[in-house]
This record gives sequence, C-alpha cells and structure tokens, in this order.
Amino acid sequence: MAITGGTYAYFTDSAQTTEQAIQAGDLEVRIDQSGQGVSNKPVKIANAAPGHVYVEDLAFPHAGHRWYRMRVTNTGSIDGEINSLEIVDLTGSTPNLADRLQIRAVVKQFGFEPGSFGNPGFEPLDNGKLDNLPGIKLVPAGQSVYIYFQIEWPNGSPEEDNPYMNATTSFKFRVNLDQVNQGN
Repeated sequence: MAITGGTYAYFTDSAQTTEQAIQAGDLEVRIDQSGQGVSNKPVKIANAAPGHVYVEDLAFPHAGHRWYRMRVTNTGSIDGEINSLEIVDLTGSTPNLADRLQIRAVVKQFGFEPGSFGNPGFEPLDNGKLDNLPGIKLVPAGQSVYIYFQIEWPNGSPEEDNPYMNATTSFKFRVNLDQVNQGN
C-alpha cells in the first residue's frame, strides 16, 4: 500500500485591540511665602539680638505660641510626601550670623498653628537637611500642608555673642517631595 502526501487545511483568525496608552503623572511642589495674610511671609528680621525667638504672629495664636509659616502645595497629579526640609544658599557676613542662630520646624496639615505637636527641638541653622521635622508629611495631589518654623538666637556669653554685632545671614528653604508608595 502506498502512502501519498496530502495537504491539510484549517481555519484561523485574529483580532486586535484599540491602542493602549500610558502617560506618567507628575509630582510638583510649590512653596508660598507671598506675604499675603498674616503669616505666609519670608523671614525679615532687623536688629536681632541674643536671647530671642523670632516668629511671625499668626491670625489665631494659641497659648502664646507663634510661628512663621510657609504653604507647601503639591500641584502635581500624584500624591507626595515631604522627604526633607533643607536650608540652602546660606550666605552672610564674616562672621556669618547663622553660626549663632537655630531653627525648629513642624509640618501641619491645616492652616493653623501646630501647638498640638508640642515644640520640636531647635537645631543649628546650617546648610543642609533639618534633622527634626515632626508632623504628618503627606501632601495629596492638588492639596497643601504648612511648615511652621521659628528662629532662635540663644543667649551666650558676651565673648560668644559680641563678635556677631552687625553680622548678617540669608538663606533659602528647599522642600523635597517624594512620590507616595514608591515601588508598590
């Protein structure tokens, strides 16, 4: 019996979806110290002296606690979290007044003073990240939080403070925002 070759036929079909598209969101931070209102003002201190804590009066001070305030807004489309608050572009006279000054800061979700957080400790006013920044640091997309801060010139001896008469300093804040739930 001989075997002969043959062809086999069968049906096939395929379909295609519509175009799939992916667009990345963004994380963008804006800081407001426009001077509008009572407390969203940059630091401008004249005639600073040892033994003082420098603050800006808020509209509704509680129990004598007063702070400067800056509004931090996430204008992006994804939720963020404050990773750090840094002092940058610190300049001044020789000696630089920043060598005698200290700062403390706290993050608060609402636009009123942070008395419920107590007072975080003061730390040196140096270039770099502030180590002690308590508070809830979540900044949802399209929303704002507030960073409250105070500047202090602690009392020192005349030998420590006298060289700083007429000294100056200036600095900027940098707020670093990270995406929430990275890699999840």
